[in-house]
Amino acid sequence: MGRVVCRAALLPVVLLLAACARTPVVEVGEPAPEIRLADASGRELSLGELKGQVVLLNFWALWCEPCKAELPEFQESLERYGPDGLRVVTVNLGDPVEDVQAYLTGKGYSFVTLVDPKLSLRKSYDTRILPLNILIDRKGVVAYLRVTPFEPGDLAARVEALLGASVAQVTAAPGSGTREAPPTASPTHQPSEVPSPTASATASPVPTKAPDTATVSPSPTLTATPSRTATRTPTATPTRTPVPSATATPTASHTPTPTSTPVPSATPTPTPSITPSPVPTQPPATATPSPSPSPSPTPTATAVPPTATETSVPPVYGVTLSGESYKTVYPNEWVELVADLANTGNVEDTYLVGLQIQPRGWEAKYCIGPACYDYSVPSMPVTVPAGGHQQVSVKLKPPDDAPAGQTRSGNLRVASQSDPNVTAGLGVTAEVITP
Repeated sequence: MGRVVCRAALLPVVLLLAACARTPVVEVGEPAPEIRLADASGRELSLGELKGQVVLLNFWALWCEPCKAELPEFQESLERYGPDGLRVVTVNLGDPVEDVQAYLTGKGYSFVTLVDPKLSLRKSYDTRILPLNILIDRKGVVAYLRVTPFEPGDLAARVEALLGASVAQVTAAPGSGTREAPPTASPTHQPSEVPSPTASATASPVPTKAPDTATVSPSPTLTATPSRTATRTPTATPTRTPVPSATATPTASHTPTPTSTPVPSATPTPTPSITPSPVPTQPPATATPSPSPSPSPTPTATAVPPTATETSVPPVYGVTLSGESYKTVYPNEWVELVADLANTGNVEDTYLVGLQIQPRGWEAKYCIGPACYDYSVPSMPVTVPAGGHQQVSVKLKPPDDAPAGQTRSGNLRVASQSDPNVTAGLGVTAEVITP
């Protein structure tokens, strides 16, 4: 029924993926496929009923640790943006209803949780990889799709963008400080930068006071002169060069003008007082080599430690699980759903493979290569090199008296032993047909 047998071992990967697409997938910009399911309490809900609101649609399972890790953020988003028109709808895949209800009650989550124990949405939503997060706008159109957990702050930003003006107005009145501050801050910074002369003027009195301390013994008129010259040319750095010239010239120029004898007598006294003033002028001279620290940044740029850290690549762990999620089977016969476990990290890793299923009269096994284990065995390890692949599968066998249309669904799960947050899952379903 619409299944495609993939015989593309030598075809490029792109063609292989195109040929193996069995079910339609959700696409951004397209209307979200309809969902009509019951929640854990038995109350039915339709996705179409939520049109006019922004919907966060999430698919998860109890065995998926990354799925459960982001549920608290969904609860926080509902409490924060619910009054503005956000609805959070999660769909649990394959878990017993009573287990789902017990988990939600224990955590205190109030968002809507629909249950899909038979994986009935496999034909409209590609739920082979969890978690699956979808944002739907007010018109019922898919605005964003993500097959991994949200990054910190990403969900809030996207929800606010979809809620639009309503959130902007609500947040602008009481608590827009975080959102409105940047625009108002930028104009205030611009005027503060424009009167930069005031900054330079405030900086210029600092050197003028330094001469004051040095010229306390002479007359204050000499200190007044440099301060005025400094204020008239605040931005120009040459104002400091006139200071040394003034220190040398005033002594000579004042000497002939009044009385030749008194001025020289005053000259020896200012001369030592002027001598400290060159000292402050010397620091600017020494400050001129401050560009010389520019060589010091150069060694930092060519420092060896960064190159050393670049050479030592940190380990990255990753895994994907893809394969057959639905098959038909005759009574009292085995059916095998094959999947590919891929190590997407840069180091060798060991994964725990297991099968979660409620067979209820069926026989169920999971296999790693040719070795098969009963579903009651919690998990078995398999080591896969970096970039390598390992075939895993699920085998199901209905009883001889199984009626046509009877189904059994389970979840093939994989978890990294090196990083517990690295997991993958594949929902599988077998349906009985009769000859």
